[in-house]
Amino acid sequence: MSQGFVRKELLRHHPADATAAYWAYTVRPLAELLRMRYCPVRRDFGMRYLERDLPATGYARFCNLLFVGNVADLEVRFAEGQEWGMALIAELDPAGAR
Repeated sequence: MSQGFVRKELLRHHPADATAAYWAYTVRPLAELLRMRYCPVRRDFGMRYLERDLPATGYARFCNLLFVGNVADLEVRFAEGQEWGMALIAELDPAGAR
């Protein structure tokens, strides 16, 4: 639901605000979903120990979303993060993804 904040800041041409919203509303929730999927015991560890807890390909994919070079790159990473998050939600709770 909060993904609209990222899009809104991108449309307003506020790159700093868009990046902050991306981290708050896309990256952090994605880390939480990945924790639920791969290491629920450490569900409240945030991004700590993700390298240990995720499969290597998942960790590399997550790291790729972290590092944004410019606004165009942010838009691409934002779309990738949204798509991955929705897939994780569907995997974790198929009834909730509708």
